[in-house]
Amino acid sequence: MNVNWVDHLNLRIPEDGVDEFVALYRDALGFDTEHLDEYRAGETGFFYLRLTDESVFHVSPTDSFTPPDGDAFNHVALFVDEPRSTVRERLQESDAEIVEDVDSRLGATGRYPSVYFEDPFGYLVELKSSE
Repeated sequence: MNVNWVDHLNLRIPEDGVDEFVALYRDALGFDTEHLDEYRAGETGFFYLRLTDESVFHVSPTDSFTPPDGDAFNHVALFVDEPRSTVRERLQESDAEIVEDVDSRLGATGRYPSVYFEDPFGYLVELKSSE
């Protein structure tokens, strides 16, 4: 079987954490959200965080949220088209905590600079860039 791309991952967040999620990922980092109005209207149980034309995070707010503990989920890495300095600036202006900032980290397409941050829900995210 040949995979063409990752279609989606599903992230759970606390039910009362939607505004905080949107403030970080949409407002501070610049990702698009989709179906947020439908979620808020009670028409669907989740909304999308658009990553690429072909991939999204389904974001599922739940009252039974348990933060990731690093055992079952370690981190997700996203390759972005902004310089690492811009990534750092955006994160520093948000509520996210920069955990690590490295000049070179091996990934699927080679070694690139990476900035790791922990979001308010305990997810560790690696943002890789070519600069």
